[in-house]
Amino acid sequence: MTPKPLFRLVLSALFAALVAVGSYIAIPFVPVPLVLANFFALLSGLMLGPVWGGVSVFIYLALGALGFPVFSGGSGGIGHFASPTGGFLLGYLLSAVAAGLVAHGPAGIKPKPGLLRLALAGLLAEIVLYAVGLPWLQAALPGKYATLGAAFLFMAPIMFGDLVKVAAAAVLARGLLPLLK
Repeated sequence: MTPKPLFRLVLSALFAALVAVGSYIAIPFVPVPLVLANFFALLSGLMLGPVWGGVSVFIYLALGALGFPVFSGGSGGIGHFASPTGGFLLGYLLSAVAAGLVAHGPAGIKPKPGLLRLALAGLLAEIVLYAVGLPWLQAALPGKYATLGAAFLFMAPIMFGDLVKVAAAAVLARGLLPLLK
């Protein structure tokens, strides 16, 4: 038995709040801060599936666009989507959806995805995140990152940390998914 729509909406709101809290947990790293927001965006997809995981990140992005201080550093506003981090913000949404699709399939919640499936879903989600975020970063700062390769090399240390986040999210989701019944 899968959770009722109202319960899923409540979970989506909870995950939107977690993504916002994850944005406050930041290590300054110019021009893209190292945050936990992508961990919670990934976890929302792994836990709630593609639709409701996407809804949770959409709520977070909408609140930020409206000016609520939910982005890194306690900031908000639509202008963040034009900044070097704008691609990563939009990438959160796509990565949550991608993680949910791989972990649970397009039809909804698969009862018990295995740890390997969750880890692969998380890895794909991070690839999607960087596929959107890196070109955006490179386009926003063309003088600093003349090529996409230069942007990739700059982000390599952060990517290593994101692999740790993928492993942690997969283990956490595997343990928590049975509680959603």
